[in-house]
Amino acid sequence: MRALSLTAIVLAIIFASAAVQAAAIGLPNAAVDDLENKARALIDVARRAEERVISLVEMVEGNETIIGAINETGLYESYLRAKSLIDKGSSLLKNAEESFSSKNYDSAIQAAIEAMRLFRSAYTEIHRILCKAGVTPIEEAPELKAQGLLVAVNRSLERIKRIRLMLNATDDMLSDAERLLNEIEPLLRQGNVSEAAHKLAEANKLISEAFVQLRRRAENMTQTRAEKFVLNFGRIRSEIAKRVREEGLNATEILGQLGLENLDEISENLSDIIKKMEPKKIKDVIKNITEDLRDICDLLREARRIVSEKMKRAKIGDILANASAFKGELVIVTGNCCGQSAPKSLPGPSGKPPEDSWWILADESGWIYIVRDGRMGIARRPIILEGARVTVVGRVIVEGDTIYIREMLLTPLGPIIVPTPPIMPVAPSDVLKVSANVEKNGKDYKLSVTIENVGNEPIVFPNTAYGMMIEKKTAKVWLPIPRYTPISAQILVTLNPGESRTITVTLKQPSPGAYRVVVTGWLEKSRTPVTASAEFTIP
Repeated sequence: MRALSLTAIVLAIIFASAAVQAAAIGLPNAAVDDLENKARALIDVARRAEERVISLVEMVEGNETIIGAINETGLYESYLRAKSLIDKGSSLLKNAEESFSSKNYDSAIQAAIEAMRLFRSAYTEIHRILCKAGVTPIEEAPELKAQGLLVAVNRSLERIKRIRLMLNATDDMLSDAERLLNEIEPLLRQGNVSEAAHKLAEANKLISEAFVQLRRRAENMTQTRAEKFVLNFGRIRSEIAKRVREEGLNATEILGQLGLENLDEISENLSDIIKKMEPKKIKDVIKNITEDLRDICDLLREARRIVSEKMKRAKIGDILANASAFKGELVIVTGNCCGQSAPKSLPGPSGKPPEDSWWILADESGWIYIVRDGRMGIARRPIILEGARVTVVGRVIVEGDTIYIREMLLTPLGPIIVPTPPIMPVAPSDVLKVSANVEKNGKDYKLSVTIENVGNEPIVFPNTAYGMMIEKKTAKVWLPIPRYTPISAQILVTLNPGESRTITVTLKQPSPGAYRVVVTGWLEKSRTPVTASAEFTIP
């Protein structure tokens, strides 16, 4: 008897809401492209959806028998949560109406669609609760299915729009999908929900197929762009070499200092890697070597910045005599390396030496302090001993009575007492031993490098960092990483047989990969260059 009574009540609710259900079938004309009309139509549908679900709630709560059945099954809390969805939907609908009044039609459309989703969820949840309470079978009303299809149609149309904007492309399949979506509204007006759902499924299938094809096209474009990006390295390197030669400098020597001597080989290797990769994997490859590419770009950017600036050839005496005119200027000065002993027969600055890493350059007109610019990303510096004739490219700095040149580039002009040790390849040494140990320290790594003289003759190094350079393996080639090279005083350091020294360097957030530390020096008596290295890995 109770079940029959509840069924009668449900039938009364369904018949009472028949007029509301019939009115809900009216949907906006999808053929109207005007945003204002579309927003107005969607808000109207959302408003009717709100009225319908509120009407259902009022009829449920107006009947004590139904509320009692919900309470008896312990579903009242679920019922209240379903009601809260209506409040959220009403708030969104209000936002949609306000956006419409402000002529912000895109926001109005999005808010109205979300409001309809919430009303639909609330309506469905309340029916589910009634079903569990033994009041009614759960069955979605035709107008709810129509609303769900309407929301799905709008989302599919938005997806087509995003694909076209993202790839700047048109596609026949996208056009066919759009045509199918625009045919759904008339079917819903006729009450043919099943055919409308079929057309929506076909349209979404076409959209997915079109997206796959367009993605493949984009992957091929990515491969072409990646190849051009890498080839561009060589073009920039050639520009830098040309500019260096125009200034009368040794291009090979300068490119070596800038770490660009192996750039052509790196570019070729990277190009080969990209060409052999499947297009869909190019993004992953680029992602994996992003840090390496950044290091290359840093080298090129720094090199281009240095050589693109206007340089003045000058005599040291002229700089000393008119320091204010040369202050901040990039100059090219040629002279002899005097170590840290100023020539007594030549004029020089009256101020004290500027930094620990200073040394003295002299020409026939005077002498001046030279300080290596630790802020510059210079990769390698040739070993220069006292008496060697060199050309220095640097900026004139005036600090009180102290005048000096902050060295950016240095290139030898005549015979050097100690030849520059070869960087590539690094040959094992039977007199010099190097070991490296890395420890993680937060996001950084602490690198401890131990240098040991295992021979029978003292080894001399060009600076207090023992001629150290840190390199990373990039595209099968070792690439110098200037930002990890320790700044050191340009003072000769001797390591006697059996002695060892340990230097600690902090690597700031290094990218994973294979690294090595290279130290260079020469035997004190025979002047024979010696080089040793140790590899380590950043996981």
